[in-house]
Amino acid sequence: MLRAESSPVLRAQDLDWNLLNPAFQRDPYQHYRWERDHGAVHVLSAGDHTYYRIIGYDEIVTVLTDTQTFSSRTTNELGWLVFRDPPEHDKLRQAIAKAFTPRAIAVLAVAEIVTDLWNHVLADHGGDLHEFCNLLPVSVISLILGIPVSRRQDMSRWSLQSLEVLGSMFGFPVSSEAKHKGRLNLLITSRGYLTVIAIALPII
Repeated sequence: MLRAESSPVLRAQDLDWNLLNPAFQRDPYQHYRWERDHGAVHVLSAGDHTYYRIIGYDEIVTVLTDTQTFSSRTTNELGWLVFRDPPEHDKLRQAIAKAFTPRAIAVLAVAEIVTDLWNHVLADHGGDLHEFCNLLPVSVISLILGIPVSRRQDMSRWSLQSLEVLGSMFGFPVSSEAKHKGRLNLLITSRGYLTVIAIALPII
C-alpha cells in the first residue's frame, strides 16, 4: 500500500481518531503512518471516548486468542455473536456454519448479484465504487434473510444507521438521524426481527 503524501504529523492529538468520520475513511493514511511510527499498541481518544488501537501482528494474535484477558463482551448486552466469548461463541458459530459452506453459498448465486451491481456501475459510466462495495454485502445478507432485492437500499441505510448507534455506545459521535432511527433499527436487529421489519415497514 502506498502512503499518501502529506505533511508529517508528530502528535496523536493533531489527528481526528473518530474512525466513523467520513474524512478518516476517505484518507486514513496519515493515521496509519503515525501508528507505524509509534509502535504496535496505541491508546487514542475520539471526543470523550478513549480506546485502544492495536496494529502489531503478535499483539493482535494475543488479543484474539486470549479471551480471558481480552473479552468480546460489552456492557451493552446486544447478544450478538461478535460480542460473545468461547465456549458460547464457538457453539453459536458452529450452529450457523452450515449456512455458509461453499455449497450453500453457491446456491445464493452471488456472482449474479455482483454482475447486477456492476452493470449499474457501467450504466452510470463508472465513478466511485463506494455504493457497489456497500450494496454487495447488503444484497447477499438480504438474500440469506429472504428480504426482497428491491429493499436493499433500505437495508443499507438501516445497517449504516445501526453501525452509527453501535459506535455511539463506545463513545463515537452519531448523527441526529441515526440517533433517532438507527437505535430502533439496532434494537430490531439485535432481537432478530430484521426480516419482518424490512418487509412490513414503509421506507423510513
